[in-house]
Amino acid sequence: MASYFYIYMALSFCLSIFFVKKAKPEYPLLTFLVCFWLFVGDVANMEGLKISVGGAFDLQPLRVLFLFSVVFLIVDPFIKQYKKKIAESEYRVQPRYETYVIAFTVLSCISYTIYSRSDPAKLFVAITTVGAFVVIYFAVKRGADEGMKQAVKLSLVSVAVISTLVAIYQLVGDQSFFRVYPDYSRSAFGGLLRSTGVFRDDYIHSYVVFCALVWISFTDFTGIKKRILSTLFLIGIFIAFMRMGYVVTAFFVAHAIIYASNVNLKLKVLVITLSAIIGVFAIFLILGSGVMESSVAQERMMDEGTMELRFELYQKAIEVSFSDIHGIIFGYGGTESPVYYNAMYEVTGNQAWALGERGGWHNLFLEVLFFNGLPAVIFLLIFLIAFPKYYLHLKNITGNAEYYIPFYLGIGYIIANLTLGLGLETNFGIIIAISAAIMLKNRENQIKLENSYANKNYA
Repeated sequence: MASYFYIYMALSFCLSIFFVKKAKPEYPLLTFLVCFWLFVGDVANMEGLKISVGGAFDLQPLRVLFLFSVVFLIVDPFIKQYKKKIAESEYRVQPRYETYVIAFTVLSCISYTIYSRSDPAKLFVAITTVGAFVVIYFAVKRGADEGMKQAVKLSLVSVAVISTLVAIYQLVGDQSFFRVYPDYSRSAFGGLLRSTGVFRDDYIHSYVVFCALVWISFTDFTGIKKRILSTLFLIGIFIAFMRMGYVVTAFFVAHAIIYASNVNLKLKVLVITLSAIIGVFAIFLILGSGVMESSVAQERMMDEGTMELRFELYQKAIEVSFSDIHGIIFGYGGTESPVYYNAMYEVTGNQAWALGERGGWHNLFLEVLFFNGLPAVIFLLIFLIAFPKYYLHLKNITGNAEYYIPFYLGIGYIIANLTLGLGLETNFGIIIAISAAIMLKNRENQIKLENSYANKNYA
C-alpha cells in the first residue's frame, strides 16, 4: 500500500482533533468521530487500514460511528439526568419525517432479518448498514451545538478541498494516484479515467464536494474565500465526469441564484434569460455539429451506464418485485439472493453484475422495492418528500438561510437517485443526516431561547 494513504490518515486524524479543539463542542468525542469519518469514510476501508474483529466483520469507520452513536443515545440521557438530578426538560423538535424514516428503517431491517437470520454476522452487518442513517441522525441531533456545527463545517470543506486537489492531479498527472479501489475506476473519455479524489467512486467524490458547495453557500463563508472555494468545488465536480452530478449541481446553482439568493430581481431575470438562450443554442449546436456521432460521445453513450440498459433493468426490477406476494411485502434481501442473480444475469449477461460486484438497479427506489418490498419504498418516498419540505418551511418562518442546507441536499439526493442506488447509509446520505440533525438542534436552541425570553418578559 502506498505511503500517501497512511499520510492522509494521519493528516485526517490531526485535522479532526484540531477542528474539535478549535470549535470546543459540548461532546468532543462524538464530534471527533463525525469529523474523522468525513475524512476517512472510504480510505479506512482499504485492506491494510481497516480493523478486523475476529474475522466476522470489520470495524469500518461508519460502523464505529454507528456503534458509538448507539452507546451515546443509551448512556447520555442517564448522565444528564444524574447531573441535573431531575428528568430532562429540554424542548425537542420532532419533525414528522422522522417517523417515516424510522418506519423505512424498521421495514428494511425486517426484510434483511428474514434473508440473513441463518448468518448472525451477515445480519449484524446488514442492520448496522441500514440503521446507520437513523442512529447517527439522532445521536448528532442530541449532541449537536454551535461547536459541532463549526467543526463539521470545517471538516467537510477541508475534505472537499483535498479531494478536489487529488482529483485534479488524477486528471492531469498520475491517473493511478490515490485510487482507493482501483478496480472501481471508470473511464471518462479519450483514455482518461474519472477522477475519484479521496473516495472510492467518482460519484461519491462528486456528491461529497456538492455537499460542501451547499454548506459554503449558506454559512458564514463570504468574499474572495467563498468565490475561490465555489470555483474549486465546481471544478472538482466537473472532472468527476459524472452526468447526474452535473444535473444535481446545475439544479442547485440555477435554483439557488433564482430562488434562494438575495440578488436583485433584474439579475435573476438576466440569469434565467441567458440560461435559456445558451441552452437552446447548445442543443442546436450539439445536434447540428456531429458531436453525437463522434467517437468521444459514442464512448460515453455506450458504456455500462447507457440508458437503454437502465430501462431494461428498471423493467426487470418492477416485473420481479411484483411477481409474488412475498416479494411485494418483504422484497428479496440483498445482492446475494438467487432471485437477484437470475434477474440481473437475464438482463446483463454479466457475471459480475449478477453477483453484485458491480452495477445494480441504478435507481434507489426500484432497488429498495426489490430488496425490501413495497411498504419500505413507500415510506422512503414519503420521507424524501417530507424532508426538504420541512426545512424549506423552517427557512420561510425563521428567515435563517442555513435551513437551505438540508433542503438542497435532500433535493439533490432525490435527483441523484433517479439513476443511482445511493442508499441512506452512503457518504451522501450520512452527510445529509449529520447536516439535518445539526440544523434541527439549532432550531431547538432557538425555540428554547425564545421561550426563555418570553417567560422572562412575562415574569
